[in-house]
Amino acid sequence: MHTEGPPKALIKYWLQEYPSKVGRYGHILLEQKNPGGETVCEGLRSYFESAHTDARSHFHSFANMSLHPDAGAPGCNAKYPNCLPAITRRGLFGEVMSGMMTEALEFIGEHEWIVPIFLFRNQEDVRQYIYTLSRDPSRTREVYGRKGDDFIGIVIDDEGKVTRFIAGEAKWRKTWNDSTLDRVMLGDKIKDPKDPTKSLHNGKGVWFEINRSLKVPMV
Repeated sequence: MHTEGPPKALIKYWLQEYPSKVGRYGHILLEQKNPGGETVCEGLRSYFESAHTDARSHFHSFANMSLHPDAGAPGCNAKYPNCLPAITRRGLFGEVMSGMMTEALEFIGEHEWIVPIFLFRNQEDVRQYIYTLSRDPSRTREVYGRKGDDFIGIVIDDEGKVTRFIAGEAKWRKTWNDSTLDRVMLGDKIKDPKDPTKSLHNGKGVWFEINRSLKVPMV
């Protein structure tokens, strides 16, 4: 289980919040106001370690790898998540950041959300990748993305009952401009069937996925 609370004081030091609401929809822009550096990295470490503890134990156990930190242990080259390709690690980073912000910020639905566990153990291709890599260090490759929601959060009432849940989706991009935002939210561009000289978004972006999402989380 994920047990570490979000580092609220660090987030307040690091980022400036700009929330806004339009009808039922809310948006929050976070801008860095102090440099990242070692202070932020160390402040985030405990939360990220907690987020990955379950998956690390699951994958290492499947590969029959020791969890002992000694560098010379068999399979030490295949430790999760360090051994994963860079693009996969960026995706994991975005998912943990999204869950952390959901817990840390009061803005999201004005509820106190708890992320009980991150869903990384369900990434079957990572399980196979670590199993193989722990036996043959030369078997590096890209990894298929994990299906399902990126994280789930819940609200628990005074009686210990779950009263709400939220399913989150994280998107990582090296550059984030207006055209990238439109493509992520509204889908790729295609030729306009009514006017082939023009193009329009196919409508299969994040909004499409949110609007057709099931009422239960897909884990």
